[in-house]
Amino acid sequence: MWTGTTTLDANLSGATVPKAQVDYLMQWRELWSDHVYWTRFVVVAIVDGAPGLAQTVDRLMASCSEMRDLLRPYYGDTAAEVFGDLMTTHLSVAAQLVTEAVKGAPEAAATEKAWYDNAAAIAKFLAAANPNLPEPVVQSLLYEHLALTRAEAVARITKDYDADVATFDKILHQILGVSDAVAHAIIGQFEPRFA
Repeated sequence: MWTGTTTLDANLSGATVPKAQVDYLMQWRELWSDHVYWTRFVVVAIVDGAPGLAQTVDRLMASCSEMRDLLRPYYGDTAAEVFGDLMTTHLSVAAQLVTEAVKGAPEAAATEKAWYDNAAAIAKFLAAANPNLPEPVVQSLLYEHLALTRAEAVARITKDYDADVATFDKILHQILGVSDAVAHAIIGQFEPRFA
């Protein structure tokens, strides 16, 4: 494997960036992309009654462990476990919400509130761990992610497949912004370790 530095695209004006920084940024991008792709597969499986739901949920949940492990070297075991638990709850509640929405269950409103409360808890955790991640900014990013995911699920449930696909494109673009915010904040906080 090549080690050293690399030059990113013109958006960085030809600046040379240590390879460790680029690698860490790309690891987060891969995991957050996995997060939204596997979430989509779960939504489709729940709404359409597709086979393999259990296996799809298991793969989605594995992304929580992978994210947790990317935090562990910088924040320690306890903080990494807390983050992993928050992300697991995020996904479990989302699946519960989609299931309730498909059934038209009256408890869906309370479940949706729990989903947003969990996003607020994730934002609070990240802000407490890293001063480069202001809580209101992170909460706004996460709330936007939830709103888009909700819109995607509603489009799927109502069989508006054009909106379903268009919304997923927005989800993927938005989550890369979330990913970059988290990765850059960690790199900034621990810059000597990424030299």
